[in-house]
Order: sequence, then structure tokens, then C-alpha cells
Amino acid sequence: MQSLATVFFTGLLTFAANTVDAAPADLETVTVSSAMTPIHVELDAVIEAVDAATLAAQTSGRVLSLYYDVNDFVEKDAIILEITSTQQSAAYAAANAQLSSAIAQNNEAQRQWLRLQKLYPQGAVSKGQLDLAETEAKAATSAVKAAKAALVQAKETLDYTIVKAPFSGVVTERHVQLGETISQGQALYSGYSLEHMRAVANVPQRYLDVINNQTLFSLIIDGQNPIQSKDFILFSHADQQSHTFKIRLNLPTERANIYPGSWAKLSFSYGWREQIWIPQSAVLQLNELSAVYLKTAKGFSLNQVRLGERKQQQVQVLSGLQENDQIALSAYQAMLDGEQ
Repeated sequence: MQSLATVFFTGLLTFAANTVDAAPADLETVTVSSAMTPIHVELDAVIEAVDAATLAAQTSGRVLSLYYDVNDFVEKDAIILEITSTQQSAAYAAANAQLSSAIAQNNEAQRQWLRLQKLYPQGAVSKGQLDLAETEAKAATSAVKAAKAALVQAKETLDYTIVKAPFSGVVTERHVQLGETISQGQALYSGYSLEHMRAVANVPQRYLDVINNQTLFSLIIDGQNPIQSKDFILFSHADQQSHTFKIRLNLPTERANIYPGSWAKLSFSYGWREQIWIPQSAVLQLNELSAVYLKTAKGFSLNQVRLGERKQQQVQVLSGLQENDQIALSAYQAMLDGEQ
């Protein structure tokens, strides 16, 4: 029993044989020519944000207010969440009182040491009393420094009850609910900045030697105008599964309609090679068959070709044609004329 592939291939040969001399000889033709063109490499890429973060709680408490939700745009330093601050405020007040007490004790210790320094030359106090006063003065100074450090820590903990955006961007996820009790380290919000974007792709190992500091990359997203950049980082280690090398291409800032997670095409060119390009109108597409009407001494014959890239109404021919061949400019017109 013949396979489906064999039957299909036989049918294509029969179709090609039946179309010899079918098309009229006065069809408009184009002469096949080759030209030296850059070797073009195209890779699949994904857009990602350079600045993306998940904010976590740096103190414990209950969620008092939520000012933003998913998909909201947030300005830098805007307050996005508030936590109850009863304990933190009390700790700050205690630290402030401790500092005031330490300052008062330090002032008294410094005055006592100065008095004894004046009395010691007169023999009114002993050397031991003077040394003790000096030790107490230094200890009081250290106590003031420790109280100041404790006050700074208490103030910072109090500030942690008001969570601010580290950069301008879009909220992608909210991890807490209003009224929920949270603990230190718990995730609060996730988001990314729209200002700095980059494209990430995997480069096959065979192209490593042709990429250098002068390589110009072009990025196309959903038919938009190409974005060109030489600002890239090529990783120096390969993925163990795919054996490809990751590349990050930094994009110009503040480009509109670029969003993380979007698919894109990343391309670059290197070297030169001889290629044949023909108009797309000259190609007849029949299921899996790509063919052109080749002009011969007996008329037009359907000739199968293997195609490559397509761009600007032109298509690259990898095999099936040679330079100076003549083909019908409109393959479908040739097919219709041949059926008449």
C-alpha cells in the first residue's frame, strides 16, 4: 500500500507534466539574477523589563490602606500601601526619650569631668577620682551614640509602615488584601518599569564568532518600525539543555507600545553570499508545493523551487533556479491562461 506522501508526490509530478506548454508563450517574464547580499540571521526574542521588582514588607502589622491595584500606573515614590504603626510609633517614642536621657546624663558627666580636671592640680581630688570621672564621661558619650543609632533604627522601622514605589511603572500583581496581617518579608506588590526594556534571545553556538562590538541588531515587534541597537550583552556560558548562548539587547528608553512578555524578531547580518531573489507574484503555492513557471524552448513548464526568506514582496530562492532563467512574472496568471 502506497503511503500518502508517495501518492501526493506522484500527483505533483502529474500536475507538473500536464502544465508543460499549457501557459501561453507571450506571458510577461522576469529574468532570474543573483546578487551578493548580507547573510541574515533571525532569532525569536522576548521583551522583558530591566527594572522589575517584588516589594516585601520590612516590618509587621495589619494592612491599613491599599492605594493601587493590578494594571495601575504608579509614579516613583508614590505611596502604594500603609501598615498600622502603633507598635512602631511607640518604639520610636521610646527611642527618642532614651536619647534625651542619654544626652542629659552625658552633659552632666562632661561637666563633672571638667570640674575635676580644674581641681586636680590643686590637690583637691585624687588621681583615681579624676580617672573615674573621665571613664564615666566617655561612657556617657558612647551612650548618646547608641541612643542615636537606636532612634535611627526606630525611625526607619516606622517609615517601613508606609510603602513607596521604587520606580515609576505598572503593577502586575497585588499579593495582600486590605485588613490582612502581614509579617516581615511577606510579598506585597509586583511591578515593572516601562522606561527601560530589553530583548532576550538565544544565539546558536555557530554564530558566536561573527558577533562583535560592531554588530548592529534589529528588533521588530508586531510589524512596528525596526529598533536598532548595538547595546547588548552576550553571556559567556551556554545553556546545558539547548547549548545556546543568551543575549540581552538593551532598547532605547521610553519607546511606546513595548511591553514585557511580548514576542519579537531579533536579527543581525554578517558576511556576504550570492543569493537569488524573485517577485512573490512569480511563485505558485499549491499545498506544500512551491513552484514557478519556467520558460523553456517548448514553452512554460512548472518548476519546483525551495524558498527561503520573504521580505518587501520578494522571496529568496534556495534551489530550483539558476541565473539567467526566465520565469513568468505572475504564476497564477500563467496557471489561469493555461487552463483556458
